[in-house]
Amino acid sequence: MDKLKKFIRESRNWAYVPKGGELFKRAAFVLQHTLGIDAGLIIYRKHLFFQNQQFKAYNPWGLQESAEQLSRLVALDDRLLSVDRMTIQDTWHSVDMTNPPWRDMWIRNGIMKVGYFPITAKSQPVGGIILGRKTGDFNDDAETLSLCAMQLSLILEMLSTRRLAEHASNHDPLTDVLNRRGFVAFVDELNRGTKAAYGNHSTHGIKHPDEDQASGNDKSLTTLVLGTLDINDFKLFNDTYGHSHGDTVLKDIANALQEFVQDSGCCARFGGDEFAFIVSTKDSPETVEAQIAACFANHSYAISVGCATLDPSVGWEASYRLADQKLYENKRAYTVGNLLRS
Repeated sequence: MDKLKKFIRESRNWAYVPKGGELFKRAAFVLQHTLGIDAGLIIYRKHLFFQNQQFKAYNPWGLQESAEQLSRLVALDDRLLSVDRMTIQDTWHSVDMTNPPWRDMWIRNGIMKVGYFPITAKSQPVGGIILGRKTGDFNDDAETLSLCAMQLSLILEMLSTRRLAEHASNHDPLTDVLNRRGFVAFVDELNRGTKAAYGNHSTHGIKHPDEDQASGNDKSLTTLVLGTLDINDFKLFNDTYGHSHGDTVLKDIANALQEFVQDSGCCARFGGDEFAFIVSTKDSPETVEAQIAACFANHSYAISVGCATLDPSVGWEASYRLADQKLYENKRAYTVGNLLRS
């Protein structure tokens, strides 16, 4: 049980890692260097915020193949991972008992025995630790390695629970775009100049204007534009067509804004029919206003939008107020236009 104690001791702080990939990297290091396993890899299928994700290989060691090559092998033959056809679960077996694509790979790397120790989430298999040995007693630590996999499963459950809580606290439940809290956190990340992902959003696609100015590359000069958007006469729309149809419109707007900003920004629903967005662009705020308005030109509802240049270093609130002021100028123009046409 000394090996299990070492694994648990090393894993005490793993629940605080930012992503599953870092967790698997640490687990693979301990399995290789502390527990002395000759070769192995960790396979995992993401099951949060994703649909129909395939198994992927992480952090192989003692093997000629890369993680990308092993991921293709898993995609080619995942019978090893099937619950009702698992042939080497929680114990060591000869490589001769594995399927041909896997068997060829193990033999090529000089592996004699293979062990598969499943990783589960809510009692369902989401991956596993696949280990290989060249020599030694193959039966003395199978139970310990099975317990190590259980420990890894528990830590993954904690990470998943934390990510779900973080996602819920920073996203609007109706549209699944950022809420105000998530939007502010996104601006904070942008201001710090980090490239870390925030939930399902990332600042990696956004260039701070200073980056272009520092490089002297005026031809690719980008600007951060902050915009606000709301629906004209949304209360009347809800009263006429019903709140369910109104919710559909809110989702439609969120999807359209996400499509517009893509990886160059973010969008958020602040509440009601109020949306905000940030986009990195070479266009002026007025041009972005026109582009957004064109996205909703032929809909059963009408929107108003306002934009302003954003400088995160001086705070986003000033830019937001200016954008909001432009929004209401455009809304008044819309109202006047309707009155003149009536």
